[in-house]
Amino acid sequence: MNQIYKFQDVRLYLEKWISSKPSKGFGEKSNIARALNVSPSFITSFMKEEVPLSSDQAFKLAQYLNLEELEKDYFLALIELDKALEVGLKKYLQSKLSRIKNEALKIANLVKHNGELPVNYDVYFSSWLYAFSHILVLSKDYNSPAKVSKKLNIELSTIEDVFSFLEESSLVEKTDDGYIAHFTKFHLPQSQEILRKHHLNLRLHAIRKIESDFKKDLHYSSVVSMKQEDAEKVRSILSQAIKESKEAISQSDNEQFFCFNLDFYRF
Repeated sequence: MNQIYKFQDVRLYLEKWISSKPSKGFGEKSNIARALNVSPSFITSFMKEEVPLSSDQAFKLAQYLNLEELEKDYFLALIELDKALEVGLKKYLQSKLSRIKNEALKIANLVKHNGELPVNYDVYFSSWLYAFSHILVLSKDYNSPAKVSKKLNIELSTIEDVFSFLEESSLVEKTDDGYIAHFTKFHLPQSQEILRKHHLNLRLHAIRKIESDFKKDLHYSSVVSMKQEDAEKVRSILSQAIKESKEAISQSDNEQFFCFNLDFYRF
């Protein structure tokens, strides 16, 4: 989980974020100033609590920090708390921060995992082929590069390269009876930038399915409008559906293979 949730002071968070960058963040304040279209001296003044950030500046900064949606909500609430003067408003914003943090904790803990992958994330998530091949090995019907190649309709040489990487990473193991899989259940923290690529890979594969034949598949897409409180209800319903689905999946045998994508976002 992103360290932002540990902070109730936006400046302390920014100091931590800057210091975590290469060369202890040298030149980072200038980069932030350019992103906000302000002078470096303005950023220095802000860090010294001499000036506040406007809502527009705070949003630009959240984008520059590359924050996820909930992290961005938390950051913007920190900015508002920094500017708040009335006691009631401060209490309200502190309560809001707690709600956002709790929601982030729920999502981070939704899916049980058996540890982080002992693997180069950049390679594993560079294509859907790695995850698909990895999970297919759970079945004896697909416990070799040739069988996976046929299943996915991908050149054998490509799948052999995939298996080579999986074996080197200890994600699959070659035995006399074929390959067996390890580390097939895991849930990466949302703060992992590489997770974006994973989401994109699976959705691109879903598009391929839609373009071919999806009569037996479940696809649902809709653009809707609702009140914020109802949006939170829908998010809660979907979060619970993820949890219940994963529990059912964890207790099931490796008979068939599915891709499970779910999107619910504000635009």
